[in-house]
Parts: sequence; structure tokens; C-alpha cells
Amino acid sequence: MDKRKIIIRPIEEQDKGNYLNLFQKETFGCVGINSDMKPSLIEEESFLTRVINKETISEYVLIMEDQDNFIGYATIDRHSEKEYHIGQFVIIPEKRKQGYGSYLLETIKDYAKTDGCNISLECISNAQSFFLVHGFNNKGLHFKYEIPSSEITTIHSPIYVDYQLILSEQQNETKKQMQKYKEFLRSDLCKNLFDML
Repeated sequence: MDKRKIIIRPIEEQDKGNYLNLFQKETFGCVGINSDMKPSLIEEESFLTRVINKETISEYVLIMEDQDNFIGYATIDRHSEKEYHIGQFVIIPEKRKQGYGSYLLETIKDYAKTDGCNISLECISNAQSFFLVHGFNNKGLHFKYEIPSSEITTIHSPIYVDYQLILSEQQNETKKQMQKYKEFLRSDLCKNLFDML
């Protein structure tokens, strides 16, 4: 593996096919989520569309390529002001145990250090030992990597978003959902449903 030829970047529209193909094939396609609990392909494609179109600012998908060949991906969610959460972390089977996963994880750790965030994830697969080797502590299925305060910088990574903006986005989404609920309660459909009771 020549690190000079590896690119880790945000997902783009042309990456959806590779992502969804790997997502669909994986028994443990998600860190900590077995195949019976994975979202459907339609739900996952909808998630990707939201991320690509920047309809959400708290979720990221990083794509890893080596000489323009798709190697894998990681999904990251900003869970709190001081925490990134890895939801999925997948390397294509033929490239595993060659250092690609380590390189992707170290990149995410560097982003977290730069942004002053710890990293959490859940893992029930045989990948638990991988995360332990990379400095994660675990309590059952929950793994956490805590950034030493001496390693936190004042610059920001490419995936950084001010957490106050994320909170504002979440509040706006909650308001929209409440408005839709209120409209439903006033609708004829709702009245008809209650009449049937």
C-alpha cells in the first residue's frame, strides 16, 4: 500500500454505486449492526442523497480510494459538541489486512484530534480487536477513543462544523416535524381515522 496514492474525501454522487454495492454485500456492513438490522437499500440511498446534497450538516461519509479504485468508506455523525460517532466502517474484502482500514481510521482520529472530539462506535463483529489495537477502550459493545487534551489543536478538520449550527439545524427539523404533525391532526384523513374508532 502506497499512502501517497490514497485519497480520503467526502462522498460524491458518482460514489453511490460503489458504496451501496459494498453496503449490500456486507454481512456486517455497519460497525456494530448485523445484516438483519441494517437499513434498507432505499433508506441508505436516501441517507447518501441527504449527505451529498448537504441537507444535513452533522453527518459525513468519507470515501477511500487508492489510484482511483474504491477501497471503502466510513460514516461519521457529530453526536455532541465533543464527539464524533462512527456508524459504518467498511473496507472491501480483498483489501482487508493490508493497512487500508488503519489508514482510514487514523485519518478519522486526526480529524477528531483537530476538532477536539472523542470518537465512539458500537461493534459486535470480529472487528473489535481492530479497534482495540487502535487505542479504543470498550465496555461491552461500546467503544470509545478519547483524545488526549495535549493533542487538541485550534485549527479545524475538513469535516468540522460548529456544533451550535448542528443544534440549530436539529431544532429547525423538530419544528418542521411538529408543523407536519399539527397539519395532519387538522386534516380530513385524521378526522376520518378518529371517526372510525
